[in-house]
Amino acid sequence: MNITGPDQYSIKQYYNSVVDQINAKAAADFTTSIADYLGRMIAYQLVNATDGGPGMTFSAIANDTTFTAGQVPLPLLLANERIGEKSISYTNTTVYEFSPWELGSSDPTLAGWVPLRFAGTKFQDGEVPEDENCVTGLDNAGFVMATVSTVFNSIVLNLADSSNRNVPKDLPDFVPKAISSILSRQGDSKQDVATWAHNPFAGFNPSSNLNNNHTNLALVDGGEDLQNIPFHPHLHPERAVDVVLAFDASSDTETGWPDGAAAIASYERSLAPIGSSSAFPPVPDKNTFVNLGLNAR
Repeated sequence: MNITGPDQYSIKQYYNSVVDQINAKAAADFTTSIADYLGRMIAYQLVNATDGGPGMTFSAIANDTTFTAGQVPLPLLLANERIGEKSISYTNTTVYEFSPWELGSSDPTLAGWVPLRFAGTKFQDGEVPEDENCVTGLDNAGFVMATVSTVFNSIVLNLADSSNRNVPKDLPDFVPKAISSILSRQGDSKQDVATWAHNPFAGFNPSSNLNNNHTNLALVDGGEDLQNIPFHPHLHPERAVDVVLAFDASSDTETGWPDGAAAIASYERSLAPIGSSSAFPPVPDKNTFVNLGLNAR
């Protein structure tokens, strides 16, 4: 990712815009995280709109005429839930799915969905209290993409250290200060977290939803549970998917080839209680993948 921004902006203009947009989100009483910076930087390069489309939402895709006509693919993005300091694995972590319509999970630990357009609303027990209003705009397109790729927050973290040789020499002084302010609030253990405030699943399904009493919903890169091939949305029998073609570009071995770890994780998850809503065919172990050359074709 180009950390100096698009060519038509000076570095100062670019980072002024990024920081101003995040400050505006904070001023609207929404918690911000490192993922907000990553999201704005991603948006400048992937969202075809002025200033990276600060008003462009992921749910707006549902109203795009080329999308409704079936002329473009259906985007489904995945994130893992993080609860406190609990380590993430494919057998204990709820997998959240972003579609243009909804945010939620079919995993039995949540088994619930919320309209993505209204994800910033203060839901309680699956409903909007009478004294609350519906809130839109939290599903900023850049923020959604950053949420599912927080492993790249290291790009933003580098900017907090002005002595880092990879940081542009003319980086404005206010950028490291702004990022350091968020870091001091988040703590080192949550640098890979995207904070969704407010938690739309607060009070929902308390018997199994471990996040039901949290004000904010903490989500991280969907590959942190080793499932870095996003099979998950296609594994639910009710979706009646016939065939999945997946490209494994993982760098698992010393020579930079995959060893089947991602597919193995999805298979083993399907056998665990948390994977009861999905199905996955048996796959060989890592040694078989490598020894038979299955990772090379």
